[in-house]
Amino acid sequence: MKVLLVDDNYQMLEFMFHCIPWTDKGLDVIGLCENGVEALEIAKKNTPDIIITDIDMPHMNGLQLLEQLEHLNPNMESLIISCHDDFHYAKKALKLLVNDYILKETIEPETLLEAINRIMEKIREKNKQQNDMNQWKSIVDQNQLSLKKQWLRTLEDSPIIQDKVWIARSKKFNIDLETKKYIPVIGYVQNSNSSLEQFKTADLVMYSIDNIAQEMNMDGFIYDDFQILWFFPTSNGIKENTYDDIRTSMSKLQATLEQYYGIKIAFIYSKPVKTICEFQQTVREMVHIEHEWFYIDDNSIFALDNITSSFSTDNIFIHSATVVEELKRLVYEGCESTIEHTVNKWIDLLKETKYHPDKIKCWVNNILVTISLSHHVVINHKNQPIDLLHSDIHSIVNIQQLREYMCQFIRAVIQYVEAEGKSERPEIWEAKKYVEKHINERITMEAVAQHLFLNPSHFSRIFRKETDETFIEYVTRLKMKKAVEFLTNTSDTIEDISNKLGYENTSYFIKLFKKTNQLSPLEYRKAN
Repeated sequence: MKVLLVDDNYQMLEFMFHCIPWTDKGLDVIGLCENGVEALEIAKKNTPDIIITDIDMPHMNGLQLLEQLEHLNPNMESLIISCHDDFHYAKKALKLLVNDYILKETIEPETLLEAINRIMEKIREKNKQQNDMNQWKSIVDQNQLSLKKQWLRTLEDSPIIQDKVWIARSKKFNIDLETKKYIPVIGYVQNSNSSLEQFKTADLVMYSIDNIAQEMNMDGFIYDDFQILWFFPTSNGIKENTYDDIRTSMSKLQATLEQYYGIKIAFIYSKPVKTICEFQQTVREMVHIEHEWFYIDDNSIFALDNITSSFSTDNIFIHSATVVEELKRLVYEGCESTIEHTVNKWIDLLKETKYHPDKIKCWVNNILVTISLSHHVVINHKNQPIDLLHSDIHSIVNIQQLREYMCQFIRAVIQYVEAEGKSERPEIWEAKKYVEKHINERITMEAVAQHLFLNPSHFSRIFRKETDETFIEYVTRLKMKKAVEFLTNTSDTIEDISNKLGYENTSYFIKLFKKTNQLSPLEYRKAN
């Protein structure tokens, strides 16, 4: 608790400060002030719980000071120490709810300590009462939330046989469909994992959202772990600015939730509903939005009419080989500055084509696993084992988060590869980068040695010594690995794949592939 001491007699201030063991009693003296104006300035910056003040002081007396401080902290307790044994002052002090009134001529350390103890006990009792009230309010609020949730789920599941019965039930939750139209809005928490880490349970997440919304006069109906609905009343002659008002309210709620709780929530609003049947139909439609949320960015606000539930049936995996090739090139060239541009290009394609989210997650998982294995990466960007990659991607809620995840992942792979590269001889690292960059060409040892300004024989010796394989074996191994990717993820012919890997003779390519994989390219494609 914070204490402010005020008296124009500095000796009295010193007496009060030194005769009480403030720290031992858990009290912090935040100021010793010689007039009311000085005390008020301190209190505005650091509001006290207890004030001990004289009455007669220059510029602003103690009673005037207490009147001012009451606006800053209505629960503040006060003690007056004065020379005035006058009924007029005592009456005014009582009106200001002063806790105690001690005459200076009778003050002793014991007297002051007893008065402070009484004030502290009063504050503790008030705090206990407030805590009890808060607990009861929390219980009542949670019961009300449970009743609203039950009503909403019953409305969703049950047939409407008697309109009047449902209209009467709705009125218990301040929804009057006899005289008003309502615009339903559904909110969906888009960073549920981080919210759960903070709040521990989904119930606390949703209760916190509802509390903030209630303070903004928005009465919510929690539907499930991370979905909540609101119903905004409107007049029959709805105007466009009604939607603007709703969007403004939603934006304020989004900003407040993110600022204070780190919660990101997106909203979808519908057209106005008038009848209980329209109300039920819209609720059903909104709560069954599932995969569509994937294409809604964090903290967005969308109209229900703009949400489409159909997804492309095109084969997303035809793009895999191209994406892997581009990202591998990024990794070997260490181009962190172009990561976002490359990822954004493919994310934009996904959004434009609108594949099913499960397909996208599977596709991205395969791409990132391929990149990781190609570069022997054993941890992801969160410093976790790479085998957790699937669960990471599965937990992603929307395409914006997927974009961020891919950028972070590729950036981490680049940093990992660069760190590993520093442990190799520079010539070997540069040679490997050259091979990766020119994998679609005919690569000779002489060309690489010339690129590195080395004698071919010397380069051959150091490459084998450092890698335990010849340079030609290394090139062949990488090209065959690339061939596997083409066979798995594209419909290219064997001849096309051979040409893409720099082999002019398709028969020679087939021979190398069979030697490496124990199957011909055609047999491998059929088996996989």
